[in-house]
Amino acid sequence: MKYYKIQAGLINKVVGAMASHKMVDGYNYGSKNSIYNLNIRGKLNFVPDIDAIQILKRAKMMDIIVSVPIGSSNLIISDKLTKIILNHTIPIETQIFDAYALYEGEKYHYNFLYIFDAKENDIVDWQQSTFVETSVGGTIIGEPIKYSFEDFTTKKVKEGKYFNPNLLVLKLEKINTDVFRLDHTYRGYYVSEVLKDAIEETGCEGVDLIPIDQLGFEVEFV
Repeated sequence: MKYYKIQAGLINKVVGAMASHKMVDGYNYGSKNSIYNLNIRGKLNFVPDIDAIQILKRAKMMDIIVSVPIGSSNLIISDKLTKIILNHTIPIETQIFDAYALYEGEKYHYNFLYIFDAKENDIVDWQQSTFVETSVGGTIIGEPIKYSFEDFTTKKVKEGKYFNPNLLVLKLEKINTDVFRLDHTYRGYYVSEVLKDAIEETGCEGVDLIPIDQLGFEVEFV
């Protein structure tokens, strides 16, 4: 079985993959349901106001949108891509909210797909996986070390340390959906080969699907 990290692809050399730097003029960033109150993890108990993302003039509409205030680790996806994903098996811990993007005076409907519990305590084999501490810039500090899930998350969250996987061992029997999320270990959303093929066959634009074993660390499945 193969898995792929799904993320926004290059739009052009001017904007890169970043389609938006802000919400539309007049957006209330201070409201209770503002995008500034989106959770890093944990179920959202409010409907976020994602109306609307202001698309840069030099960008164009793609099937994944990255906007600075929402962050690149959140998935803002087109109706077309959403439909493909929903035709496959998704985690029960998935929430989907309406989102809108404004481009050249026209508003487009998108979706915010959010898996609120990555289940890394179950998905990752913590007895075999190893991690390296890094600086903010990514320089490796020290040797690869094994951690329990509790120790690892404590160091990241409470001690403010940065880590990258050296060897990430994933339990296949615990990954029983076509899309899953990694949070603490290597943040992002990942899709099965079946879902990856469906996305490619449908001709979605601006979607990069990177093999998980080509992200700069070793990956094993058990």
